[in-house]
Amino acid sequence: MPAIERGRVCFISRGRRTGKKAVISEVNENIATIIVDGKKKKCSIRHLFPTSEIVDVSKLEKTTTERKEPKKKEK
Repeated sequence: MPAIERGRVCFISRGRRTGKKAVISEVNENIATIIVDGKKKKCSIRHLFPTSEIVDVSKLEKTTTERKEPKKKEK
């Protein structure tokens, strides 16, 4: 069981997003693309603390790629 794999839920231990949970969507050498707060971000693997939870990433990626319509200003 690899600790850093696609779909693994992690805690972020360093940086401005410290203490938040994230899901790993891709892994490239020492850089992982994670989904946090519904947005894709890049993060060093050294900043992630893996948990035992694994989720289906394909469902999460569909919701992050959907474009939100801009809000119209009311006059």
